[in-house]
Amino acid sequence: MLPDPNPQERRWWGAAVSALTLMLALVRLGQSSLWADESYTANIGLQVLKFGLPRMEGSLFVPESIEWGVRGGIWIWDGWLQYYISAAGEAIFGQTAFGARFFHTLAGALVPWAAYPLFRAIASRRGVAESATLLTGLSVQFLVAIRQARYYPEGILLTVLLLRAYQGGLVGRPRAAWMLALWSVFLFYTNFVWFSLLGVTLLIHLALVRPPLGVSARMAAAGLSALVTILPFALWSRVWDRRWGTSISSQDPYIALSAIRYYLLEINLHGAPMLLLFGAAAYAAGRAHPVRAVLCLLGAVLFPAVLPQSYTPLATWVFAVLLVVFGGVGVAMIAS
Repeated sequence: MLPDPNPQERRWWGAAVSALTLMLALVRLGQSSLWADESYTANIGLQVLKFGLPRMEGSLFVPESIEWGVRGGIWIWDGWLQYYISAAGEAIFGQTAFGARFFHTLAGALVPWAAYPLFRAIASRRGVAESATLLTGLSVQFLVAIRQARYYPEGILLTVLLLRAYQGGLVGRPRAAWMLALWSVFLFYTNFVWFSLLGVTLLIHLALVRPPLGVSARMAAAGLSALVTILPFALWSRVWDRRWGTSISSQDPYIALSAIRYYLLEINLHGAPMLLLFGAAAYAAGRAHPVRAVLCLLGAVLFPAVLPQSYTPLATWVFAVLLVVFGGVGVAMIAS
């Protein structure tokens, strides 16, 4: 079990890197036009300013998923948090690309600050944690992601905060379990798929760790409260009834492997950890519980079925395996 991911030493490091990240991300933030997905986030944000809800009545933007993405005149195809974040920026900075993007970028810039305690808990040397935080905040791919009026920046931030709360709950910090519930609810309203996959991942990890009964009870109560909170919206919007997919519809695994790079972030955050956890569960079961070990290995093979969208599960599986190998080499280098 990792130590408490809130070390007192050098907390300013994460804040300093976040400040640097924000400074870099804000450079010419509003100069480029909104791309397609950003435009519907911005336009639905304007609907939020007008009605208080993401209503499609009188909207200037009609996405192709309008037929199945609206219920009672309200947009329900994906999480609402991104629209309220864009609406806040548009209310302050006007109907501009900068306004639509600003608070998304601000959320993304907080990721190094949120991630540093986790890196410090994982790494035996402080320099490793500081380097990891700096590499995160200065990553070109990360900077590109957080400069968009999409759910990516807040999704990454909430994932990190949720992991911090989860680990804090494991080490017995009472309030951490309730922070876990809070961040879970926000993550649900950010992206339904991220919420589901991360929830399953943490459940598997909790089953492997088997913490003391008191810790398990607090975590279960927090999880139950989160589920009760989101259940009314989930049932009303039928979050399970979605036509996921993209315009790229190839079923050829080799072509799909090339195209699936667009989903690198989702697979890296959720797919690779799932494979690692299934593998760890199978190893822990071993010869003493062969049926359980086989079921865990089967889960590792079948889980990409929830991720492929219009791609083949084989392509997603191969891509996730490559990420696991890459991550394993990195962990080995840190541990050496």
